[in-house]
Amino acid sequence: MSDKRYIDDLRSETAGATGVSVTKIETSIRFDNVGKQTGYLRVPYSSHASAYGWIPLPLTVIRGAAPGPTVLLLGGVHGDEYEGQIALAKMVRAFESKDVAGTLIVLPSTNLPAAVANNRLSPVDNVNLNRAFPGDANGTPTQMIAHYIEEVLLPTCDYVIDLHSGGSSLEYLPCVRARLSANLQIRHKTLEMVRAFDAEFGVLFRPAKAEPRTMSAACERKGVVYINPETGGGARVARKALQAAHEGTLRCLLALEMIEDASARRSSGGTRTATLVAGASLVHSDSDGVWEPLVELGEAVVPGQPLAAVYNLKKPWLAPQTVSGSIAGTVLCRRAAAWVEVGDCLFEIGVDFDPESA
Repeated sequence: MSDKRYIDDLRSETAGATGVSVTKIETSIRFDNVGKQTGYLRVPYSSHASAYGWIPLPLTVIRGAAPGPTVLLLGGVHGDEYEGQIALAKMVRAFESKDVAGTLIVLPSTNLPAAVANNRLSPVDNVNLNRAFPGDANGTPTQMIAHYIEEVLLPTCDYVIDLHSGGSSLEYLPCVRARLSANLQIRHKTLEMVRAFDAEFGVLFRPAKAEPRTMSAACERKGVVYINPETGGGARVARKALQAAHEGTLRCLLALEMIEDASARRSSGGTRTATLVAGASLVHSDSDGVWEPLVELGEAVVPGQPLAAVYNLKKPWLAPQTVSGSIAGTVLCRRAAAWVEVGDCLFEIGVDFDPESA
């Protein structure tokens, strides 16, 4: 079958199965073929420099002859988060179809324009892909990508591993974030994946508190198990953060019996589960200036404890503005940049949580 005929069939099948507008994104890759295929998702984009052009999103599909789940591996949903992009680039080179049971669909740089621009948002349309779901088949390029993921890829998947980091503005203690699905079967499988990844912390969200425009929400709508590892950040690629992303993903695939690679070492010796408290877990600055952190990642904090001091460089004789927290917990995330303005997030605090009691 020609590439064009396959693309037409995919469009027809997608529209018929979902009842939504047909995707305009094309690919010559056959998702149901056994073997290893590399190529692109082609996102149509008419620009001043290229009237009839398309944006390439590198895609690898590895389908083994042995049966198994279908797993979507994503990196670079935010362009300036490179740990996952490198980890998945390593994987697509390492694995062949003989090494895999089931199917791996891998988008190492899911929002390539943002990755090339070293930016959280796409420079093409200034849209945050992880706030664009369910997307729009006829929208901007980022909205089209979100629509393709939710309406074409997710209905074929059993699991999604969406690798993130703190990017340019934040730095994370290695952790795995996931939604506590209302579907108890999905919830059970999600907790299995959180534990398999084996980060120090698993941060679990209740559905009522979750943002509906995220990849997590898209997976919930489609009944797909989703985890979102957060490793590193701070506008750099640290060796330990990259290792955590790479080996944690391998451990998940090993737990799903998709691979036999036993090289992924156990990292933390057990995952401590936590949750976030709406209106209290995120600690923001209420003044402009340069901030001094008074606590570190992984440190336990208590209510009222000073967490940061913000200095007014134009009036250094003034006492710094102290920022305190209101809950007890562990510092999971901190701002990377030294300069802050009113409303910038300085810390995220996780509170110990037993998912079996939820």
